[in-house]
Amino acid sequence: VNASDKLGVHARSMQWTQLQFHTRGLPDAESVTRTLLAAQTLLATTALGMIGRRLGVGANRNANRMTQLIGDVGAGVAGLEFDVEGRKHLQQKRPAIFIFNHQSLLDSMVLAHLLRKDVVAFCKQEMASNPLVGPLLRQMDTVFVDRDSKDQAAVLQQALEVLASGRSLVIAPEGTRSVLG
Repeated sequence: VNASDKLGVHARSMQWTQLQFHTRGLPDAESVTRTLLAAQTLLATTALGMIGRRLGVGANRNANRMTQLIGDVGAGVAGLEFDVEGRKHLQQKRPAIFIFNHQSLLDSMVLAHLLRKDVVAFCKQEMASNPLVGPLLRQMDTVFVDRDSKDQAAVLQQALEVLASGRSLVIAPEGTRSVLG
C-alpha cells in the first residue's frame, strides 16, 4: 500500500498486488464550519451539564439531557441526516451493550442521536484529560479504561454497576482510526 519507488519495483518483480491511495485533499469551508460548530456544541453541552449539576439535576437525568443535545444539536450542525428503520428496537431490551466501530467524533453524535438516554460509554483513559471532550465524558459517568493495565477488575465492576442501574454500555473495541479521532 502506497509503496515507495524502490519497494514498488521489488513488489512488481515479485508480482505482488499493489494499492495506491490518494488523500481526499483539504476540506471545504462548509465542512470546516460544520466541524467547528459540532465541537462548539460539545463545549456548550458540557457547560449546560455543569450548570444542571450545580442546580441539583440528578446525574442520570443530566447525562440524558446532554446525550440528547449532542445527538440532536450536534448532529444537526454537523449536517447529519437520519433515516432509521426500526428505531424502536434501539430502546427495547435494555440495558444492553452496544458495540460500534468508532471512526471519528461524528460516530458519537450518531449514537447519541439514536440511543438517546440511559447510556454510558467505555472510553480510553487518555480521553478523561482531553480538553474538548474530557469534562463532558466525566459528567456522563464514562467508564475509563487504562489499556496498559493488566488488572481491569475495577473497570469490570464499574461496568456491572452501570448495567445493574438499568443503563446500557457503549463500547468501541477498536477505538478511533481517523486522523482527527
